[in-house]
Amino acid sequence: MLKVILQHGQINITRLARETGLHHRLVSRYISEFEEEGIVTVRRIGRLRIIEANLYKPEVSLLRDLIESVGGSR
Repeated sequence: MLKVILQHGQINITRLARETGLHHRLVSRYISEFEEEGIVTVRRIGRLRIIEANLYKPEVSLLRDLIESVGGSR
């Protein structure tokens, strides 16, 4: 999931569920956990939740760099 978030920059939960093949409820649960850990930030616009990787967290930034170095293939 984090790889897809990093590839898109910003993504909503519905699209994230569709692109990962995971159930919407499971994606929502993981996003809540990621948000608690500071891995992602979630911005709410009405009922829509926009997820973005927290690149200020060194571990997330390193993961992004790793994904980019191997070509970012899915």
